[in-house]
Amino acid sequence: MISADDNQIPSMDQWISEAKADTDADKVGMYLFHNGIVRSTAKSKVRYNDHNVGPVVGMLFSYDSEKVAAAVRATEKMDGIHFVRAWLNSGILTVGDSIMYVLVGGDVFVK
Repeated sequence: MISADDNQIPSMDQWISEAKADTDADKVGMYLFHNGIVRSTAKSKVRYNDHNVGPVVGMLFSYDSEKVAAAVRATEKMDGIHFVRAWLNSGILTVGDSIMYVLVGGDVFVK
């Protein structure tokens, strides 16, 4: 499930409570949270050692909600995955702001 586009940062406590109350909760062996945030170091400096870039002060972020919803649905169909929740921010973000939250609940899957 993708959360509404209201820029309201979700509560991880609420999400995990909902996940544990889900009908498939008894199949889940672990929950993984991801919180992507705006960092001050440019990706090109971190990944490619490019020292010619200055610090990041912010970013303009948007996304295609239909593509995100499709990615969530595809993830939900993966073997061993029983719960998925995603929220993405939008607009002008500054260093330290959350870009996204993702929660995935699953179990070991062996074919």
